[in-house]
Amino acid sequence: MKRWLREILIGLVLIFLISLLLNTYRTYDKKSFDTIPNLQARLIDGSYYNIHQLDNKPIIVHFWATWCRVCRTEIDNLAKLSKTHQVITIAVASGTDKELVDFLESLDIDLLVYNDNDSTIAHKMGIEMYPTTLIYDSQKSLRFAEVGYRTTAGLKARLKLIE
Repeated sequence: MKRWLREILIGLVLIFLISLLLNTYRTYDKKSFDTIPNLQARLIDGSYYNIHQLDNKPIIVHFWATWCRVCRTEIDNLAKLSKTHQVITIAVASGTDKELVDFLESLDIDLLVYNDNDSTIAHKMGIEMYPTTLIYDSQKSLRFAEVGYRTTAGLKARLKLIE
């Protein structure tokens, strides 16, 4: 029994280390978005959003897509976090505003979403993989840039580190 537990533990540690290495490999050159994007736009709910008029608190800028399976799994984590933190999500190449609204309603998700249907912002910032999460501090300087699934606890921990 001990041998099985040991083998399982070693396997889990190896999976964790490989995942960490892959995430580091896939993380972008931070220079392409070291300052917060100048996002001033109409969101899918019809409201107007200006990223530079936000409180001086950290902000999460999250790029995702409806066709991305990992994004679908992770989106609830961002919705939970958005209740207590500043979060703006950018849906890339994911259809019309109505299609995005319907998608979020089907998941019972409430988020601020900008529709980057033609991928203009994603291309401008060099975002090529989804989901991509950027966390900026209160001075709007990039502190974290990561690709892949993020847990609510992991996002909260990163925010706590920069608050």
